[in-house]
Amino acid sequence: MRRVVATLAAAVVAVTALAGVPAGAAGEVDSCGLLTRKEITQAFGQRARAGDDDLIEGVCQWRLKRSDVRSPGQVNAMVIRGGDARAQFTLAQSLFSESNVAIDGLGREALYSSESGVVWVLVDNQTAFYVQGNVYDADANRITDGLQDTLTALAEKAEARL
Repeated sequence: MRRVVATLAAAVVAVTALAGVPAGAAGEVDSCGLLTRKEITQAFGQRARAGDDDLIEGVCQWRLKRSDVRSPGQVNAMVIRGGDARAQFTLAQSLFSESNVAIDGLGREALYSSESGVVWVLVDNQTAFYVQGNVYDADANRITDGLQDTLTALAEKAEARL
């Protein structure tokens, strides 16, 4: 059930965000350019498939393959540009406000939501992005230990590309 809630929460924010997302200018990094397959594989210790943006427009998803100790999972990322970036970050702050933790050292503002397993970063008022990890143990229970640190490290890599 938590897997469904976390995935739906990210999808709701992503779909809401897309209403005001302008197409990226030439040379701008898109959602699938925020991270690499190798970075995700190293971060989670599971082989990741190439990023795919066919599931939800504007959202890139890397599927994590089953391992000896983990069930399949996924990492999602999305970059939002334009005047709607600040509004989408504010929406993310309000969705799971009780579980949000401020993160220092990323963008203008950043937060981690333990409820949805996502790090949101407001780079500036024109650019925001998120990285979400849905990872599970061999019995398909959501793994949360260390998730904030892992996602924060990935967000640092993504921010460096913007």
